[in-house]
Amino acid sequence: MDPAGLGHHRHPVRPVAAWVGATGVSFLVALTGATLAWMVSEGKTHPVGAVVAIVATLVVGSAPVLVRPESLTSSWEADRPTVTVAAVQGDVPGAGNDLVAVHEQVTENHVQATIDLAQQVRYGAVPQPDFVLWPENSTAVDPCRNAQTNSGISRAVTAIGVPVLVGAIVDGPRPDAVLNQGLVWAPDGSTKERYTKRHPVPFGEYVPFRSQLSGLKIGRLDMIPRDMIAGTRIRPLDIAGTRVVDLICFDAAFDDSVAAQVRNGGQMIAVQTSNATFTGTPQLQQQFSISRARAIETGRTVVVASTNGISGVIGPDGAVRDQLTPRTTDIAVAQVPLVEAQTPAVRYGSLIRQVLSLAGVAAVITAAARRRLPRLRRLGGWCARR
Repeated sequence: MDPAGLGHHRHPVRPVAAWVGATGVSFLVALTGATLAWMVSEGKTHPVGAVVAIVATLVVGSAPVLVRPESLTSSWEADRPTVTVAAVQGDVPGAGNDLVAVHEQVTENHVQATIDLAQQVRYGAVPQPDFVLWPENSTAVDPCRNAQTNSGISRAVTAIGVPVLVGAIVDGPRPDAVLNQGLVWAPDGSTKERYTKRHPVPFGEYVPFRSQLSGLKIGRLDMIPRDMIAGTRIRPLDIAGTRVVDLICFDAAFDDSVAAQVRNGGQMIAVQTSNATFTGTPQLQQQFSISRARAIETGRTVVVASTNGISGVIGPDGAVRDQLTPRTTDIAVAQVPLVEAQTPAVRYGSLIRQVLSLAGVAAVITAAARRRLPRLRRLGGWCARR
């Protein structure tokens, strides 16, 4: 997870992410700041070095902006295959921040919105989607074990006639375990394709050191009776013939969740999220910004479905193509280009992170040595005089 690198999408430097990823952007931001600080403090005594530093900074910063990867230069050209995707934002009744208390109505909102979408398709108001995207927690109970929820989802899928990627809380292999999954609910009722959230939130979706903390009455830990098990899938989902990278909420902030699925053939990215708990806070915009950064980094369109916002469609250049109003029931329908090419950030991301980490360590060691060398010289002179 790289907070600095994930907040670059509004800056002129944003195309750099397609070359070096979020980690590389963070490194370049830190390097630029350190270079400017050095120029201020040492530039007068080292004018040649200052000029070299300025030129190097301009070259490093401008080259990725001027030369763009294939996946960014032509992702929206007409010759690319496309799919039509519908992202449903069902909304959370009441204050909007307590999904669990009204989870049955939340599911029904998404069911009814999808049925309404099917009616609009029949009237010709919107194009027939190839698949539909529901958000995380569009059902807070296991839809394979809860008859009412199962029936509702089946009605929606039958009405629209295409697969629906359902965000579901699924019972785990043990009574004290649970899974946060994206289920590809096919028109025939099967749910063979599933993605399990790879990065559950500590103290939010599972309790570390539960046995040691149980009974201490710390905060609201008692409200988390079951621990969420982390998923391991690194292949994209196959939804109606489209290879879809699925990210569930917190997953979008982690490099491994994104890159592995893209390297394994992911053609577009779906983000399923439930921001209900954070209604009225900057978290909604923060997470949407992370999704924009991932679009640039991977060169792929990102479609975001949230229970009550922010939902929308983000182009591979990070530009927002469509954005739904939070706290409303609405649907975003978009024609999404399918991208096969991989950006350097995706293809060489692991190597880039290793090289930058070594460079950072080397810089710290060099700086420490340079600060220590004058002291050793002074100490040597003192010893000689003695």
